[in-house]
Amino acid sequence: MYKIHFELQSNDLNHLNFLSSLSNNDIGVVGGKALAGMIAKNKSLQEVSIGKNKIGDIGATEFVKAVGSNASLKTIRFGRNNISKDVQDKINQAGKGRKAGPLVVVFSD
Repeated sequence: MYKIHFELQSNDLNHLNFLSSLSNNDIGVVGGKALAGMIAKNKSLQEVSIGKNKIGDIGATEFVKAVGSNASLKTIRFGRNNISKDVQDKINQAGKGRKAGPLVVVFSD
C-alpha cells in the first residue's frame, strides 16, 4: 500500500492515459485519497479502474472534487469498494456537471 501511495504522488503520472492495474490492490482510504489527488491534477488520464480496494466512503469522497476538475477523464470504475449510495450520488453529480462533458462512473463489477 505504501509503495502505491508514494507512486501516486509522483509527478511522473501527469501524462498517464489509463490506470487499470490498481484493481484488487487493497490501497484503502489513504491510497484512495492519494489517487483522487493525482486524478485531480492529471491532464491526460482517460480511464481508471480501482475496484476491490476498500476505499470506502472516506476515500471515495475525495473523488467528488477530482472527477469535476479532470477534463480528460472519461470513465472511472469503483466496483466493490464499500461506497454508500449517498457518496455514489455525489460522485455521479460531479461527473455529470463537468465542463468537459459527462463522466461514465461505474460502481458495480
